[in-house]
Amino acid sequence: MQLKAHRVRQNDNKMRFGDDYRHNLDLVLARKDGSPIPKSTLFNAFRRICRNAGISTDLDIHSLRHTAAVLLLESGAETKYIQELLGHGSITSEVYTHVSNRIERDSLNKFEKYTKELFGS
Repeated sequence: MQLKAHRVRQNDNKMRFGDDYRHNLDLVLARKDGSPIPKSTLFNAFRRICRNAGISTDLDIHSLRHTAAVLLLESGAETKYIQELLGHGSITSEVYTHVSNRIERDSLNKFEKYTKELFGS
């Protein structure tokens, strides 16, 4: 619901700014005129949110992207969907091979079940 409300506000800004709105970027997090929010502003806001939540400020904002990818993979989402959602050209094995013990365990269980069905117990 929050994203829908945010989109309504963005559409209002598009109407208000008219031709001066930066439509071509289609950003979720943007200034009122549609232009990008500076990285430093996002990084500082993220650090402040972490500090207020009692979370280590050693994390960087990119850890959210990685966490989203891992949770999507663990939930069974298709790799292609995750690539498109996160804007990855590819989800490279060196980044996500350590994804989770859960995926590894689930994959091994599926393989074991498949081979038992195929060759018998």
